[in-house]
Amino acid sequence: MIGVMDAGLITHPKVLSLLVGAAEKAKVSYQLETGLAGSTDAARIALTREGVPCGVLSIPARYIHSPSSLLSLDDVKKAVRLAVTSITEAPKTF
Repeated sequence: MIGVMDAGLITHPKVLSLLVGAAEKAKVSYQLETGLAGSTDAARIALTREGVPCGVLSIPARYIHSPSSLLSLDDVKKAVRLAVTSITEAPKTF
């Protein structure tokens, strides 16, 4: 299951709609909240100047800040499919 939100970011409504729509079109399961603390640079980028529409795709992983982390290759493939679909659909949204 791919995450489409960042705990420290209020996702722009158009970006959220784009990501959710792309996930449904690509038949990729997703969740809107990770339930974990933490953030990415997207939270800071969203506040730049007048604001930059931002969203986050995340791949579930364990031990991400250790020398050896674990993730599912199937989740990576789904995230790539979701990213490609989102990029393809973006001109229709913005």
